[in-house]
Amino acid sequence: MKIVFLTQQYTQGQGALHGGEMETRAYLNSLIDNYGGDSVKIVKVPVEKNTLRRQRNYLALRNMYSREKERELIREINGIDWDILFFDGSWSGRISGYVVKKGKIVTFLHNVEHIFCKERLKRSPLSVIRFCSDSYNEKCLMRNSDYVITLNHRDEELVKRCYHRQVDLILPISLKDCYQEYPAVNNNPRKLLFVGSYFDSNVQGVLWFVKKVMPRVDCQFIVAGKGMERIKSIETPRISILGTVDDLSKLYQECDAVVMPIFSGGGMKVKTAEALMWGKRILATREALTGYDVRGLECVKECNTADEFAEAIGQMRENSSFSLAAREVFLEKYEESVKSQKLAAFLERIK
Repeated sequence: MKIVFLTQQYTQGQGALHGGEMETRAYLNSLIDNYGGDSVKIVKVPVEKNTLRRQRNYLALRNMYSREKERELIREINGIDWDILFFDGSWSGRISGYVVKKGKIVTFLHNVEHIFCKERLKRSPLSVIRFCSDSYNEKCLMRNSDYVITLNHRDEELVKRCYHRQVDLILPISLKDCYQEYPAVNNNPRKLLFVGSYFDSNVQGVLWFVKKVMPRVDCQFIVAGKGMERIKSIETPRISILGTVDDLSKLYQECDAVVMPIFSGGGMKVKTAEALMWGKRILATREALTGYDVRGLECVKECNTADEFAEAIGQMRENSSFSLAAREVFLEKYEESVKSQKLAAFLERIK
């Protein structure tokens, strides 16, 4: 089976990744594991870096690439005898209407962009041009896709509501298991870790936590994530903004808990799976836990207000930063090989 994998994400190289890139690589790894590298052709959608030209492309309903680049992409795809054209996200959806259809078009939605961008539009009216472009591309792709995959039931319902079509597979976030055994920590004061790239909902969550929760608890707060050094001005003796960190393992090992004050967004949060992988105590909002089956896990506390976060932090027991139960849930439901098996079974069924 020949698969064309169309993506705007970076699929090579190491170092700090944001959540979307991590999930893209999980899908790509699953396809390569099942069908071999020679059977999977990666087609990278170029991203225009110049702000003015990017806006012009949005106006033309092309997401971050020029008309010339779009034609090159279409020619490249049409030159391949593909069985499955796999769209990694809906940002380049209009291309689906111009390619010669040789097999099945399968779309994986990181989130439902129409809804996600509508929320961003409320906060930033100037993003209206991008909203129109994202919505148009997603609408084209939903019309032309044979099969649609989402991360959770929430996105499934949004697809039904917005595009009046069924979702064919729900496949949650997955990560390659990078766990390394580590000794129990005994921090005084306790260390709280936030992991997330410089992104609206992450920045808003960190600033809210610093303002509303940190004055009420005796803890250190560490923020790590691609680009987060841009908010380094909020550092204090108890608040450390590390920004881009190539290897997060030491931070996960040394923290007492991972906090996730995320109040908006879509899809699923990769940082939640990562914390489960490391067997960490998790204090998170409903949004950060959406799509995860963590019912009954004592180490996972849903906190949606400053009072709830402060109370949960105050109730943390000493030397209880590692949870075997969290690790077991990760290995059973969110480890990369689990996705690989489910995706392979689905593709074999539809080919």
